[in-house]
Amino acid sequence: EAGAGRTLAPELVAALEGVPATEFVGYDYECLDGTEATVLALVRDNQRVDRVGEAEAHDAEVLVVLDRTPFYAEAGGQVGDTGTLRVTGGHGEARVVDTHRLPSGAVAHRAQVERGSLARGDRVMAMVDTERRWAVMRNHTATHLLHRALKDVLGEHANQAGSLVAPDRLRFDFTHHSPLEPEAVARIESLVNASILADREVRAYHATLEEARAQGAVALFGEKYGDVVRVVEIDGVSRELCGGTHVPRTGQLGLFKLTGESSVAAGVRRVEAVTGTGVLELLERVQGALEAAASLVKASPADLAVRVEGLLRQLRERERELEALRSRVVRDEVADLIRGARFLGDVRVVAGTVEAGDADALRATADLVRDALGSGVVILAAAGEGRAHFVTMVTRDLVARGLDAGKIVREVARAAGGGGGGRPDMAQAGARDPARIDEALARGLDTVRGQLGLTA
Repeated sequence: EAGAGRTLAPELVAALEGVPATEFVGYDYECLDGTEATVLALVRDNQRVDRVGEAEAHDAEVLVVLDRTPFYAEAGGQVGDTGTLRVTGGHGEARVVDTHRLPSGAVAHRAQVERGSLARGDRVMAMVDTERRWAVMRNHTATHLLHRALKDVLGEHANQAGSLVAPDRLRFDFTHHSPLEPEAVARIESLVNASILADREVRAYHATLEEARAQGAVALFGEKYGDVVRVVEIDGVSRELCGGTHVPRTGQLGLFKLTGESSVAAGVRRVEAVTGTGVLELLERVQGALEAAASLVKASPADLAVRVEGLLRQLRERERELEALRSRVVRDEVADLIRGARFLGDVRVVAGTVEAGDADALRATADLVRDALGSGVVILAAAGEGRAHFVTMVTRDLVARGLDAGKIVREVARAAGGGGGGRPDMAQAGARDPARIDEALARGLDTVRGQLGLTA
């Protein structure tokens, strides 16, 4: 399975060079008593040290290597364990916040000394955070059930392309060419939950790589395996090569729920999911949101869809009525503008301020004025959100005579502290000072006079 992400910095790995491999006993134990684990090495500030005290470690990254450990080191997409190291017969205690495996096989516990000190040679009680470990195990077993369900629903081409197994969620990448349809999502969830409800046995065993492949065990493409591999088998469902920790029976997952689906790369999809208490927390959030929404529309949760459908019908009707009213207002506004048109020489010019929600609405109004004019120049302004918006239009016959909407709007906007431009027949601009709109429109009229060769 693909790695979860964070790795130790090269300088930390170098500092632990030569430290013997750590014996991992976490498949069978979640706690070692104070006679069973010895501190082999300590690293602080990228240097090997003999002792780390509480004060020294307060702001430093401390790595602790033991000869034996129940802590699972981050690998195969599964995050590293957390927990506590407690010195036997002393007052030293460290909180483990993450666990990593070095290339040498040594396991480095990233820790914070919270009380007393920790020294090389100390015998320690090593205690994994059991609640967190079990949450991770539930999600890891769920990835195996999910992998099988994806193949059953989508086809055998749905191979794992990466994963993250954390205590609060799981993430699974797989090869597939298109988004999952709702029906496929429902079938995948149904298959996984059926395996959970069947309470199937989950067991792990070792076999040669050839034996495991002959048994149909799924291996990750591109992953390097030794001659002897660990196989995790879910009775009657799946058999995969895996070094992670798992629950003994699928019933301990409780429930499974997909929470998201997306694209990662060409031909690779990603799903996210929760199990156990994660499903309960999700249901509580969804139920809370459902009840809040129902309360807002004065309906029961069961009647929410019907109530919302009725409100949407009312909203669409009000929108149609509003659009009709808006059209009448705009038509009246356009008529008023046309009546207020002035002649500059033999050219009719409309210059004025209108109500427009945005630049698009302003341009649409200008289109109506230009069409109503037939031949002429349009200079319109609107104020909104602390800014001034301008649009100018010149009919084609006047463009042929040398009038230019882009040059006109540039002068208009400049008068209000802005700028803009566009084509000779249509141009838009914005400015910072809507209080100067009248001054800007006057500048626009002067610009038209200038382009026509008229004196003021």
